[in-house]
Amino acid sequence: MIKVRFNPVLRVIVGRLCLLAMVLISLQSCTEETVSEVDFSIEIEESSKNAGLIKWSEGFAHVNGVNFSGTQGGAASSSYSPTSKVIGLNGEGNSFGRIFITAGEYSDVTVKFEFQRAGTGEQGIFLKGDYRGTVVELHVNELISAKVKAVSVDFLQDEGKTGFVMLNVNDLFKSVKETDLDNATRVNEKIIITKTPNLAIYNKVLAELENAMSIEFR
Repeated sequence: MIKVRFNPVLRVIVGRLCLLAMVLISLQSCTEETVSEVDFSIEIEESSKNAGLIKWSEGFAHVNGVNFSGTQGGAASSSYSPTSKVIGLNGEGNSFGRIFITAGEYSDVTVKFEFQRAGTGEQGIFLKGDYRGTVVELHVNELISAKVKAVSVDFLQDEGKTGFVMLNVNDLFKSVKETDLDNATRVNEKIIITKTPNLAIYNKVLAELENAMSIEFR
């Protein structure tokens, strides 16, 4: 008979490695079972394009990042995803970001978006429309952020959701009056709304950005 002896130190090491492997497998299984995937897209609300003084025809946004936060089981939770994508605002399918969160029901949900890639000078938001035969353009050339809120959302495991962000351009410009546009500075016969020129109109528009955005998860 051949007797095999195990080194006591080696036995301890092998035992600990086995235990570590079991823990890792358990953690992996737990993660796979509880993670929910959430995509985000943004577009102009169709009914708002021709509802106000300006008739809007096109636009795009440069999304720099998305942050999700909410309360689950009484505990605050958040997840951030950096991104850098220019998306058109005239139709669905404009996905720009994805996050992974623990599955479950969340209350006090807030989603924060950053527009414009920091330090590049590229436009964060661009809109183009017509005001009584005059071209109107909004140029947001600074890094800005905006928040949208949802009361309660249930994110089920293995069931991805998309947060559809709607931008109501009529609400975005609701503080801008006819006199503002009639007296606006023209550049090459266009009304260019930016920090220079037409700063007063620009500030009115940015002040309404969060009020003009809404989100629905489905």
